[in-house]
Amino acid sequence: MEKRLDTLRQKEKVKITITAYRTRERPRFMSKKIIIGSFFVATFFFAGGAFLLVYTDSDRAYARENLIDTKEVAKMRAKNEAAKKAQIEERNKQIAETEKNLTDQKAQLIIQEAKAKADKEAQIAREAAIQAIAREVLGARKTNFDSIYLEAEKKYGVSRYLLEAVHYVETRQSDDTTRESSAGAQGPMQFMPSTFQAYAQDGDGDNQASISDVHDAIFTAAKNLSTNGVAGGNVEGALYNYNHSESYVNRVLDTARSLGFKG
Repeated sequence: MEKRLDTLRQKEKVKITITAYRTRERPRFMSKKIIIGSFFVATFFFAGGAFLLVYTDSDRAYARENLIDTKEVAKMRAKNEAAKKAQIEERNKQIAETEKNLTDQKAQLIIQEAKAKADKEAQIAREAAIQAIAREVLGARKTNFDSIYLEAEKKYGVSRYLLEAVHYVETRQSDDTTRESSAGAQGPMQFMPSTFQAYAQDGDGDNQASISDVHDAIFTAAKNLSTNGVAGGNVEGALYNYNHSESYVNRVLDTARSLGFKG
């Protein structure tokens, strides 16, 4: 009995010893678990932090890219709008220029039509005047000087109709005469004495050039007109030099045309 009790006591001691040992060892074991756990927790948070950092950086990068894309789109849109605006302005400018050109062309047409109408009316009036002059001249003209006009035309290249017209306007085709105007012009072709001397011609071959002789006066007038423009085609200039008056020039030309002059 005693022996059995000793055995039980021995087992109880061993049990207590083991329990005490386990009790002493447990804190060390728990410290390891805490360290390991802390390591895993730290690793988790580190990994999570790294993930969050990477995600945040990626998100920021994506945001920057979106911002850049948005700015590029805005720039492109602004550029397209500017180009479109420029095209519209250019088109409007072209339209305005076209309208202006059309307006100018219309104005030019109106001016041309008005000018053509005025020219036509003036031509009709001129023709009427020529016809009236023709009736007057043909009713009053003298034919006894025709041979002299023709001779002068052949010698000086001045139309016989032009010579007859000057003769008619100046003195109504007077023959030899000493008539003198208030300005001092003399003879059948109404020359100023100094002018006659400058161009004097002996038309009838009597070795004399007389301002009052119709033959000499007509030849001298032909010389004067030929020298001062008719030979070069400037009939109006020659007539104006003969008598400095536009109305005189027109009167002589109308008379000459009524006789058959084509110049």
